[in-house]
Amino acid sequence: MLEGGKFKEVYSYATKSDAAISKILVNGLSRLKSARRREDIDAAMEEGMMEIVPRLEKRTHYIATFANVIHAGRPARTIIGLIKAFTAWHK
Repeated sequence: MLEGGKFKEVYSYATKSDAAISKILVNGLSRLKSARRREDIDAAMEEGMMEIVPRLEKRTHYIATFANVIHAGRPARTIIGLIKAFTAWHK
């Protein structure tokens, strides 16, 4: 929609969404009518990013922790699988 120049539709869709990118778009598109230069719109979007990025970064360490837990459990599952395979083979 943005590439097609349908800014009103994008604005309408973005205002209904709680996604972070939608809030950034709303900041930029709300300045579209009053801005005379593209830099003004860019500045509005960067301003929105400065508000949203810290909230996103606050939770990113959970992703790394979750990945480490999954990775640590993989050898245990392999060992359990080998034990089951060999005990079934010997029966």
